Amino acid sequence: MIKKGLARLIEMNPDWEVIVHTDDEVDQYLLENMDGSLYDMIKDVGIVDKVDVWRLLKLYREGGVYVDVDRWCNKKLSDLIDEDTICVLLTNGDSDFSHDMMISAMGNPILEAALEMYFERRRHGHTETYFLGAQTYMHAITSMLFGEPVNTNPPEGVMSQMRDLINTVPNFKCIKEELPNNTFIYEGDGTQDEWESMKRSLYSVYGLKHWTGEW
Repeated sequence: MIKKGLARLIEMNPDWEVIVHTDDEVDQYLLENMDGSLYDMIKDVGIVDKVDVWRLLKLYREGGVYVDVDRWCNKKLSDLIDEDTICVLLTNGDSDFSHDMMISAMGNPILEAALEMYFERRRHGHTETYFLGAQTYMHAITSMLFGEPVNTNPPEGVMSQMRDLINTVPNFKCIKEELPNNTFIYEGDGTQDEWESMKRSLYSVYGLKHWTGEW
């Protein structure tokens, strides 16, 4: 998984600075860059939940590209992003906005809205990882851009309409992905089974739990 993904991403983009953060570094960044009352709300949650907040905060404060370690790569970022690009929003087919890869300039109000929505939901007692992470990101994007939240798996045609509208915004891009073989940074002929097998192996080696709790 690393050879087809992170290692290739680094190799193909020598003009980019690539930073791999440890769990402790993620936690320290949150502690140093958040209001203490907000940090207290997540200080005892697992690393998966902390990374959901960290990726939003990191990109909002600094800009850049966030990508999960389990994505394959064979495309150069310089062929996909230019200096005028403000934000790239990816969709997981026609289901929702991809949460495992985010590309944004610093100060993006979508990211700020996602952070605010995340902690507002924490205050109301929500703790479920998917709802607070991927679903909140989906709700923040759709609320900011279209005036109301849209749930995952909307009616047929809705995601297509949203992509078309987003692509009319100057310096924004919205791309439909079909993981694992047709994504923003990878195009190939690998199989879903091969990718999932590698992903499960990666999680097993590092003692990780998938957010679904199934493995």
